[in-house]
Amino acid sequence: MFKKIKIVSQLILLLLLNFKNHICNLRVYFTYELLSLYFYVFTIINMIIFS
Repeated sequence: MFKKIKIVSQLILLLLLNFKNHICNLRVYFTYELLSLYFYVFTIINMIIFS
């Protein structure tokens, strides 16, 4: 269980690093990207917890 959480947190960090460039370039879409990122992460965490 804790190994899964560690992997998820590493994935989140990678996603955030990837999104950082987009956020710097596209400030207009900042809110949209952040929301979709959170939704994506939330979905993954739910899948892992409830699998």
